Amino acid sequence: MNRCIIAFASLLFVSGASADPNAEGARQREAGLAAQAAGKLSDAAALFTAACDAGDGKACGRLSAMVRYGEGGLQKDDDASLALAQKGCDLNDGDSCGQIGYAYANGSYGLAKDEDRAAPLLRKGCALDSAFTCFHYALVWRNGVGVPMDAAETTALFEKSCALGNGDACLQLDPVALAAIRESVEAMKKIDAELAARRASEDAFFGARSAAGTNACQAAYDRAVDLNNQYASTANAYLADAERYTAKARGDPFSASGMLANDALVKHSRIVTNVCLGAATQARIAMDAGCPASVVREIIGIGRAAYSTRTASSLVALDETFRGTQSCNAELDRLESP
Repeated sequence: MNRCIIAFASLLFVSGASADPNAEGARQREAGLAAQAAGKLSDAAALFTAACDAGDGKACGRLSAMVRYGEGGLQKDDDASLALAQKGCDLNDGDSCGQIGYAYANGSYGLAKDEDRAAPLLRKGCALDSAFTCFHYALVWRNGVGVPMDAAETTALFEKSCALGNGDACLQLDPVALAAIRESVEAMKKIDAELAARRASEDAFFGARSAAGTNACQAAYDRAVDLNNQYASTANAYLADAERYTAKARGDPFSASGMLANDALVKHSRIVTNVCLGAATQARIAMDAGCPASVVREIIGIGRAAYSTRTASSLVALDETFRGTQSCNAELDRLESP
């Protein structure tokens, strides 16, 4: 009888162990967190490594962060950090998914910006109840990064992130901040719609350019000037807002003021890109119509002037759409080359 009881107890022990195969990994991760809190970073790194090897996704995420910053005697290595974050995400750690999604959304940690990859990773991490990831998933909905801009979805995600304990997300739920989100989304939608309409208009112009001649040269120049005049005051106002909010943010890009600064920068950059691309298109029209080189140079100069107002700002590093403006400037370089 005793043998049967012992055998049954052994069976329960084995069954319990197989029900939670990562119990040892979780234990090592908790020990790593305790060591990290005590400032014993080398011990924490060793414990997180063992836990990650045992299949604990959260430990992989913690180890990824330590490798990214070269903590605990670990060599700083963006590639290794991202590989660990990917492993953590595969093991369903929401923070890890958020780290990779953030990197793709912003083109950071050595990854090229890829909006199509960013959104699904952030969506997965938020579904796994990562406060950090829900916060950044809200940002992609606000700025239209791989998803349509949507103020309601943005607000809902900020609410979830706040409920999960993200203080920066809670700041975005202030009535003033919520109004700014709605205004920002609507303003950027308007800018994008105007850009699409302008491109459609220019396509029609190309189709009817057979009657080119001198009038086409003047028309191309006038359209570039009109586009610049139409947006100049609005662009400058957004840039002034960005500078003002950045001063209030005191170096914290995720504070309420930091977020408003980023909003203003994104809107400013979209407008500047609009003007720059418009000038590039009109320069191509003028070249196609055989206009004098002096006219083409003047049109290119309008695009240069718009671009220079952007690069004159001290806030370039915060602007998620800066690469688009750079691309337009490169296009102007190509048009200006012999």
